[in-house]
Amino acid sequence: MQCKHKKLLLGAGLQSCGSTLVSWCFLQRADVDGVLDAENDLLPGIDPCLGRPLAWYKTTIGCFRLRELAEQYCDDGWQVRPLLIIRDVRKVWASLVRKPYGRNGMTAEDPPLRVRLRRFKDDWEWCRRASVPILRYESLLAQAEATLRSACADLELPWDPGMLNWPKNVRQIADARCGNESFWI
Repeated sequence: MQCKHKKLLLGAGLQSCGSTLVSWCFLQRADVDGVLDAENDLLPGIDPCLGRPLAWYKTTIGCFRLRELAEQYCDDGWQVRPLLIIRDVRKVWASLVRKPYGRNGMTAEDPPLRVRLRRFKDDWEWCRRASVPILRYESLLAQAEATLRSACADLELPWDPGMLNWPKNVRQIADARCGNESFWI
């Protein structure tokens, strides 16, 4: 089956940075479908027919950097629009050290927290140099609509009020099986 679109919105941030909430907001758009929370140690192919007409894929920076993911999906033929999701790293660290999935790993599939933080720093520097949009979690909490509108403008997307009023339920999302535990509570 041939699909005419292959536009991918690619969101990524550290674990515990609020990226699942950002992902949920983008997946509420009428023109988007995709992956709420991908496993960070896998780099799966994405169905080229995913989306309406935009595909969304959100993961965390751990095993792969955002830049590496963007380059890989470009190589696969996608028109990638990356978005870095950030939160004060002190808050991220404080959150991660108390959660079972934030443990200090020692394998390529479960890298140490400091390695993840270094990869995030590399991505942050790349995004600033390459003018890749950055969405700050604290800004989303303080001014949700303004922050989401700004992210849409940066990604060259029209505003969709569904990002705030959440018209879709979880069954209307293509892949919501890996949503963060604290997000579902």
